[in-house]
Amino acid sequence: VNGTASAKLMTTEAGWWVDGVDSYDRKVSVPLLSSDNVRKEYVFAKEEQGFSFREEANPHDEVIKAMDGYGMTLRSASVGYQYGNCSITRVLEENGYVLGQKDGYYKIAKDGSISAITGMPAKSAYVKFYDQNGIVYDAWENEDDTIYYMNLATGEVKQVARVKDSLDVLAYVDGKIYYDTQDYVNDFNLVKKFVYEYDVAKGTSRLLYAKESIP
Repeated sequence: VNGTASAKLMTTEAGWWVDGVDSYDRKVSVPLLSSDNVRKEYVFAKEEQGFSFREEANPHDEVIKAMDGYGMTLRSASVGYQYGNCSITRVLEENGYVLGQKDGYYKIAKDGSISAITGMPAKSAYVKFYDQNGIVYDAWENEDDTIYYMNLATGEVKQVARVKDSLDVLAYVDGKIYYDTQDYVNDFNLVKKFVYEYDVAKGTSRLLYAKESIP
């Protein structure tokens, strides 16, 4: 396409694959994952002239080594799960820790310390967003889809919403969780969606709007 350019950043080694590409702090971060759950992340900065990139040392290399053997949930409240994995660099800088999973969930902090998170179901929880304050996740329970919020400072878990039909977390911003539910109105697959805002501090939801659409 006219006006566009591309530049080769790297070629992965055998046994490694790219686990997302992220642009953060005016640099490109490329997290890699091996079949043994070993991680590393390359960082590239654009040269002043032209359209080429140079590799830079990743300041989080030692912390990333501590993540070996853990399944990483690379989520950021500023980006969200809809866009796939973020870079380890972004999550550490924005959240102060990365959420890891082994026999349970763990906080792998920016300083390299690792601490267990109790109160989240290790097998059924699916994390959608998290930040320095809390974790938003959902789980299926007795055919119900349920959204939960865990306060990391207190360990308290609050049920945000629970429905039998479709339930989706849209965003988690400034202590507010946005989610929607939907109903099939008739046999023509007309869908009515209800979008809610949940206030983490108050523990209350309010309907923002409803809309109808045909999928």
